[in-house]
Amino acid sequence: MHLLKKWTALLPGIALSLLIAALSRWLEQLLPIHLIGAAVIAAGSELMRYKPSWGMLVGVRPSKVALEMLNHGMSKTRVKKTLSSDYFVTPKKAGLAVDVAKKEKEIMQI
Repeated sequence: MHLLKKWTALLPGIALSLLIAALSRWLEQLLPIHLIGAAVIAAGSELMRYKPSWGMLVGVRPSKVALEMLNHGMSKTRVKKTLSSDYFVTPKKAGLAVDVAKKEKEIMQI
């Protein structure tokens, strides 16, 4: 009987965990993380009158994002455009991220 009490006490926590997991999966489909980042950058730019040159990739290794795109078959030009349009990275920084990503790819193949 003691074991049964322990299991029934755990059930609400397990049910809550499952509910949270289901909700987070649903939210990820509904609001992709880059849309949330875009809203933060847009609001911050309006309020502070400052737009970071690395856009949404502040605090992230931009070359990692660029390398992932290159590995999925995107051209260098397309990656630059995507970084600029979807991640709000300046064209100059987007080019730098792609150049670093290509160099990283070369080094990893050695």
